[in-house]
Amino acid sequence: MASTALEDLQNLPDEAKAALRLVLLSLRKDAKSRAQKCRITHKAPMAAYFKALSVYCGHTARLLGPLKAKPKAPKLKVISGGLQDAVSSEPTKVVKAG
Repeated sequence: MASTALEDLQNLPDEAKAALRLVLLSLRKDAKSRAQKCRITHKAPMAAYFKALSVYCGHTARLLGPLKAKPKAPKLKVISGGLQDAVSSEPTKVVKAG
C-alpha cells in the first residue's frame, strides 16, 4: 500500500476506522468462503481471485487494528506421580493439544 494511502487510513477518526474494519472483515469472511466453494467446484482462477481478495481485506483491516485479541494462556495445575497423586479435591483445567 502506498505510504500516502496508509497515512490516510491511519488518520481516519476512530469511528470510521472501526466501521471500515468491520466492512473489510465481512468482505474477508465472504471472499474466504467463496474461494473455498470455487476450489471445491474446480474453478481455480476464481478461487485464486477470492483468496487474494480475502488476504488483501485481512491485511488492510489489520492496519486499522488487531483482528482478534490474543487469548491468554490458561493456568494449568501439574499433577505428577502415581494415581494416588492424581486424585485431587481441587478442580483442574484440561486443555487439548493442537
